[in-house]
Amino acid sequence: MQSLSSRTSSTRPRLDGNNANRRMFASIQSTIRSGRDSKSAAAASSRIEREPRRKEYTPLVLKSVDEIIAQLTDSGKRGEHSTDQIKQNLEASSSTLAEMWDEEWAKLVEVLVKMCLVSDEAVFVVELLPICMKYADFLEAFRERMIAVASAFVLGEQAGGERRQEQVPAFLGSMLCARWPRGMHRDTLESNPILFTAIEIVRGWILVVQDSNEGGAKKSEETTELLNRCSSALAALCESQQRSLWLSRPELVDDMYKCFKRAITHNLEIDGDIKCSLLHSYMLMTEWTRSKAVTSKCSTTQTASR
Repeated sequence: MQSLSSRTSSTRPRLDGNNANRRMFASIQSTIRSGRDSKSAAAASSRIEREPRRKEYTPLVLKSVDEIIAQLTDSGKRGEHSTDQIKQNLEASSSTLAEMWDEEWAKLVEVLVKMCLVSDEAVFVVELLPICMKYADFLEAFRERMIAVASAFVLGEQAGGERRQEQVPAFLGSMLCARWPRGMHRDTLESNPILFTAIEIVRGWILVVQDSNEGGAKKSEETTELLNRCSSALAALCESQQRSLWLSRPELVDDMYKCFKRAITHNLEIDGDIKCSLLHSYMLMTEWTRSKAVTSKCSTTQTASR
């Protein structure tokens, strides 16, 4: 008769060492995974609890050009809204914009241009332009004002009111380097009349310098002054937009590069200080084409987001 110990040992299953290790390892992994999942779930739930619910913004309908101007210029009213909310307000006021008279558009355009030349808010203004560009009367008024301001700048006319003429190149540069919506990014009259006008103004400055580079008879005092102002405007444009100008409008920068090179080496009519500015811009252009070049622009003021 077999003993109790022998019977027990014969009926007990033998444990393989590898299987036991696998079971133990699987148990440890399961424990770690469950603890990690519980921590992640707790962290996610705490984030959800901490994040406040964003209130859905209801756009304001602006019922007159004066209310629109107040929305853009009144520090109290404007401070209550972010840039996106102001754009939504303009979109919601489409019926008001559609019924505006030529005089009202001219009034609004004058305010927008003043914001660019006095308050250094060209970037903010350019963000609003696509909304207003749906209306032909606005396009006509804004283009006329652009041409008038640019002409006064290169002709040396005194700025009216508080306008700062030295901001004209930066004003045009903001339009050249803006991120226009799809359908408005091409510099053609059909796609974007405002962008087209800005490029034509700059090309006019280039043409003045190119014509003088060809030499010929000595220029009159008025012609020399125009030449220097156009040269200074081109240098200021490069300085204000930096590498963004080349990234946005490479063909225009190529024309400026060729123009600057000839002006620096052959043009005797350009003032020495202005020629130094052209040389600085010329050297900047050689840096822009490098892949690791730093992109920088002059800072401008925008509406603070809330």
